[in-house]
Amino acid sequence: MGKLIGKTYATPAPAAVAPAAAVQPPAVFACPHCGKEYKTEKGLADHIAKEHADAPAPDGE
Repeated sequence: MGKLIGKTYATPAPAAVAPAAAVQPPAVFACPHCGKEYKTEKGLADHIAKEHADAPAPDGE
């Protein structure tokens, strides 16, 4: 407990931690042309537009 100007405050409890099973891994978006990975779909789309604009679409798209 801390003391400030004659008032006593309780120390805040630590934040609850989610169980390991509830924690989801971050999504990964991989470039179909070069395999580079991005955290967001927009990041991947920007990469493809900039770096692979003249490349044909990979099979299956």
